[in-house]
Amino acid sequence: MFISNNINNYCNYIFSPNKSQNTKRLNNLLACDTVSFTSKDNLTIENRLKSISGLHDPYSEIVMISDIEYKNYMNKVKKRPNAITMLNLLDSYKDNLFEPEATACDFMRYKLQEYKDYGMDKKSLYKLDFSDLINDLYPESKERLIKQQKDKVQEVQEYLSTVQGDSKEKLSKIFETANDEIDNDTFRITPYVANVRDIKGVDKNIKKNVLDIMLTFPNSRNSVDVFIINNINKTHEEVAEALITPSRVSIEHIKPQSKGGPSTISNYLVASKRMNSVRSSVPLSQFIAIYPNVPNCTQKYFNDIVRKINRGGISYITPHLVDITNRLRKESKGLIDIEIIDLSEYELHKNDNFKEKLDELIKHLGK
Repeated sequence: MFISNNINNYCNYIFSPNKSQNTKRLNNLLACDTVSFTSKDNLTIENRLKSISGLHDPYSEIVMISDIEYKNYMNKVKKRPNAITMLNLLDSYKDNLFEPEATACDFMRYKLQEYKDYGMDKKSLYKLDFSDLINDLYPESKERLIKQQKDKVQEVQEYLSTVQGDSKEKLSKIFETANDEIDNDTFRITPYVANVRDIKGVDKNIKKNVLDIMLTFPNSRNSVDVFIINNINKTHEEVAEALITPSRVSIEHIKPQSKGGPSTISNYLVASKRMNSVRSSVPLSQFIAIYPNVPNCTQKYFNDIVRKINRGGISYITPHLVDITNRLRKESKGLIDIEIIDLSEYELHKNDNFKEKLDELIKHLGK
């Protein structure tokens, strides 16, 4: 449940003499994510959270791009129809980009420099857009990716050659056709990961070691070459959008919805689209086993939240901080233990008053 901060001084609600009408109205309000007492307060809690700028991703090192920043960026893309002006704009997004996307920008800069060194005139350089550069980078990226994929398959096979018994036979069988699929451009890592995870009668430690290797396979989260290949034949605007979409904010459920997690502010984090997708419905404690830096990243996220609360911008989150951090601690099995430090005395006092006034409101309607 979320109660809007538009309850000015917590005492602006005018009660009707009809108590049953009051109760019905309150029940209707509490059924929504946001209880609004003004016509201006018409955003859902999810949209309000996604409008917060400057937050560290709770699962990675980047600073996320809010929905407002995303819209501003896409408006600027339309005014920057070539690669040079677009890359100049992206210089201001260095802290927002994941490594594959940041490296793709570097590759496109190197390609432009090559053209300049080869004598291409300025007018021709300014005619090049992202689509041109991605298409030019594609052959080298494709060649590198094939080699990287085959090297990783070989790494799995070499590891399996050191184990014995049914685990070796069953897991080796999964990778029998991998090299042929790579040559035929039909290889996709996701089905292989699923097959290894789902296989029965295999030693758990051996399976874990194979999965650990598979996490390092080239994919959209770790490989610039995959980014380039995925964006071949895309338009300039589509490539520009693909560079920042992974960093765009999304609503993450601390306890996954598929596991019964509620869609309430006490179960919400704001996380990047990429890391939200990476985690999916994996229990938080298991996710941290794969990405051990998550607790540190999550603490940075809450440090950002507290700073913004103290500035008065997102104080509607204050009443829920305890519930959110408790849920994080529970779902992570104690691996995430957030310290809420430097929260202003004003916010703490306001939070206490808020709860008191809410209790008064509920008691009044219950009479």
